Amino acid sequence: MHKGILTVFSAVSLLLVGCSTSPSKDAIHFAKKQADTDIYGELRYENGSYVLSPFFYHAKYYEGSSFKTEKDVWKFKIPSLEPAFNTSRFKCKKTVGINGCESWEKRETHFQHVNFTKSAYGNTPEQNRKILQEEAQKEPITTKDVVTGAVAAPFGAAALAVVGYSALFVGAVTAPIMVAEAVVDPDQGFERNNWVEFEHQKFHEVVNSLVVNEFESVDNYARKAKGVSGTYANLYNSINQKNTSVEQKGKERIKEISIYNSMSEFVPKFKFSPAKASGKIAISENFERFEEEEIDRIESHYRKVLKDQNAFYNKAKSDAVAKYSKKQKSDFNLSVTSYQIGKFIEKYESLDQLSLIPKAKVKLKKALADEEKRRVIAAEKERLKRQKEQEQLARWRASVKSGDDTFCGPIIEVNQSMIKIAVRAQLQGYGNEAWLKRSELYPSSKGCLNQNGRLYPKG
Repeated sequence: MHKGILTVFSAVSLLLVGCSTSPSKDAIHFAKKQADTDIYGELRYENGSYVLSPFFYHAKYYEGSSFKTEKDVWKFKIPSLEPAFNTSRFKCKKTVGINGCESWEKRETHFQHVNFTKSAYGNTPEQNRKILQEEAQKEPITTKDVVTGAVAAPFGAAALAVVGYSALFVGAVTAPIMVAEAVVDPDQGFERNNWVEFEHQKFHEVVNSLVVNEFESVDNYARKAKGVSGTYANLYNSINQKNTSVEQKGKERIKEISIYNSMSEFVPKFKFSPAKASGKIAISENFERFEEEEIDRIESHYRKVLKDQNAFYNKAKSDAVAKYSKKQKSDFNLSVTSYQIGKFIEKYESLDQLSLIPKAKVKLKKALADEEKRRVIAAEKERLKRQKEQEQLARWRASVKSGDDTFCGPIIEVNQSMIKIAVRAQLQGYGNEAWLKRSELYPSSKGCLNQNGRLYPKG
């Protein structure tokens, strides 16, 4: 085991002799993030070789993918040529008898690899930019420093690859060491996390080579992509305007219909699918013609949306009007008193769907007349009733005699207009007899109320 490790150290020492420590052009490419367009290119692997797709693709449709699921097709950003998908390394675990990396090892091809340790080429462009920026602020690293660092901390050697993609092989220093340890005794039990990584340097080299070969330079390729980006900007501006128009029309129709609904009811909202521009365009396409055709297709889409929206809200309005009319008719029939009819007029006068307000006003006038007539009749009946009661009371008072019962007790003496009674409801400090005028007498049915010696009928 130790012999294997020493052999590896010897190999590492030979590799590091004469190693350049200044960042390469490829490394500098990643030091600053370029302003990418929203247009992607595509790399394909067909019939044993890499080819550049003849199409541009809009980023709107391809965000969020990962190299975990890519198969022989890779989208990339323009002009940076960086992967347009997540290339962060991830772990898989190997133990005795269980290979959790098997599915990735079977798919290990092109730019995907399974390694024992993190390799510098597996750093995402963002990670490399950060490392290079940090490294630029430090003192220059010499070959001596690199060798010393590798011997002193062999398992941290991968970090020294920050000097640039020309020195990326330094990141492999720890891998042979792990290999040596792992293969000395293959039957010895172990558990190891491996890393599934994307090879960014090779990916960039392949894409750059194909772009330059076909378009002479990345700048030429990027100019075309920028033109397509402008085309898509026009298309999505048109789509956004159409969406806004549909939504505004929907708000107007909802407001129109909501007047028929009670406060507890809501007008249903029309839902529609916004138009989408084509996700790709042939690089050889006439961009102006493509834009015109897409605009025509978008216009056609929204003509149908507006037609469907109009039909939707027409139906909603028809239902709301029918429900409102039914309620108005019911309320009209149930309004009988002047108060009820007045409330009906107050509620429906601003929106008289069934034209019942004129009828309600006639109905109100008649109700008021009938109610006044009934009031007069009732008042006359009450007057006659009181008159009859007064006549009966006068006759009773004129006919009372000694021994007759009254509201506060029996009569014990009659002296023309004055009557003496034995007070039934006595109070302390007051006598048990009282003289009353005939006009102050009431029948026993009225009941007696004695207040400080003064007698009154209860009713």
